[in-house]
Amino acid sequence: MIIYETKGLWDFPISEPVVHRVINKTYSGGVWKFTTQGDANTSPDAYLVPEDKVYGKVVGIIPRIGEVKLFLDETNLTIPLLGFLGLLLVISIIWDYKHPEKKEIKEKGERNLSSSTQEQGDLRLQEKGREMNESVQRPRPLEELDVVAKLRKIVNVSASLSISQLAELLKVDEAFIWENIVDWAEQFGFIIENDKIMFGKGNTIAFIDELDKKFAEWNEKTRTKEGKI
Repeated sequence: MIIYETKGLWDFPISEPVVHRVINKTYSGGVWKFTTQGDANTSPDAYLVPEDKVYGKVVGIIPRIGEVKLFLDETNLTIPLLGFLGLLLVISIIWDYKHPEKKEIKEKGERNLSSSTQEQGDLRLQEKGREMNESVQRPRPLEELDVVAKLRKIVNVSASLSISQLAELLKVDEAFIWENIVDWAEQFGFIIENDKIMFGKGNTIAFIDELDKKFAEWNEKTRTKEGKI
């Protein structure tokens, strides 16, 4: 669909542009010409629309929006409506001029809301930072360090370790070990025979690091639950 002027095309042209659908186009004399037809018409228009008469192409339609303009034109309400909207604008400007304190209160409230939102975000970031610093800077208890060191020695000199021995060394329930041992064995290349962990050519260093992390997490939860920290 195109928008074009009718001056020079119609015997009695109108001042407003026309919107018709393009059903064909031809190129002659170095100019594109369009055959058009109105959606309400049963046959194509009797004239060709040269490209220099085209204002543009329709890219979107708002249903029934044209009826608003037709209603305003037919009832001669266009000018009164524009005048009413202009009057509202003038009243708003005069109101703000005569009541600057209310405008200032409104702007101050908007600034406070923005500032409050920013402060809440900053506080959350600070709290998160403190939590991270505490987790990094809090010293590990000697008990944890001793257990990890002893576990490293055992793994270095032993080809296997029973589940019960590992649980006793870490001071955790055997069920905790059984819940994780299959994943650990698969991850670090160990073999489980009966209730023993067979290290073989597995990655014992990474395994100890994983146990160290798990043991620290478990001990942290235990101390917190018992109210020790």
